[in-house]
Amino acid sequence: MTDNAYNGLEWLKKLGTEFEDKIIQGAGSLYPRTHQAVKPNGTGLIEAYEENLKYKEDYKLLTETTAKKILMDGDKVSGVVCENHDGSELKIKANKAVIISTGGFAKNADMVVEYKDAEK
Repeated sequence: MTDNAYNGLEWLKKLGTEFEDKIIQGAGSLYPRTHQAVKPNGTGLIEAYEENLKYKEDYKLLTETTAKKILMDGDKVSGVVCENHDGSELKIKANKAVIISTGGFAKNADMVVEYKDAEK
């Protein structure tokens, strides 16, 4: 099920993410196998990413932005059209890569209630 998990953990540590000194049993797991970051709800991971990215000049981190269309050049992703938090549209051409990600909703009580039984 998992490949290179240890290498991924070591990479996160090198970025500066601090982990608890124990392995826990995560939700849905039969056995303890989860490395828990010291800071809750992914904040430790995000802070480590942002700290390392701020020294790089060849990226742009956009938050509160919705990807509307992935732009293609043949079979390769060439950019993205997105909507900013103020409703304005952005068209971004990628030089190397487009990374699209989403956050969780553990701190949004309304969404937790709405989606808690989604898998049932």
